[in-house]
Amino acid sequence: MLPFPGHLPVPALAETAPPAAGVQAGRRPPEGLGLDAGEDGATLHRPGPQSAIATNQLPNVTQITYTDNLTSSGELDEDRYYCSMSSMYRIARAAGQTRERRRLATHPAKVKPELVATGPTQVWSWDITKLRGPAKGVWYHLYTLLDIYSRYSPHHIVCAAEDSLVAADFLDE
Repeated sequence: MLPFPGHLPVPALAETAPPAAGVQAGRRPPEGLGLDAGEDGATLHRPGPQSAIATNQLPNVTQITYTDNLTSSGELDEDRYYCSMSSMYRIARAAGQTRERRRLATHPAKVKPELVATGPTQVWSWDITKLRGPAKGVWYHLYTLLDIYSRYSPHHIVCAAEDSLVAADFLDE
């Protein structure tokens, strides 16, 4: 007895349902689609579009793209149609005939400044760092002077606020 009237059990449904699209990969395609199975039976060879450019016409299209002006060659005036303009550009790009026509400026690569010291006390660097205070929202500013050769910090001060006058006095010391 079936659990619900008019319903099939799961094994019966699996036999009647069409297979999923991924399952049909190894099968032959249905007739009438214009698809031919390859020799190995798995590879499908699709026919090209009917409006595709014939291989014997490619040299003609390539020759047309060499002309400066298509109307000066008379090709368009004589109602000859080889392919669309987008196909002409695609063929010209494949033949290496397209390039940027504008004169573009070339900029040299930017050189990053590099501080080089061969001995101590030649090059100094300084920094301001915020330090958390004892209460929420309270910050102190640590001014540090650093010798880049020895990485020694000969001088530092801690201030309650960042100030340009304090920084100038700090660097003058």
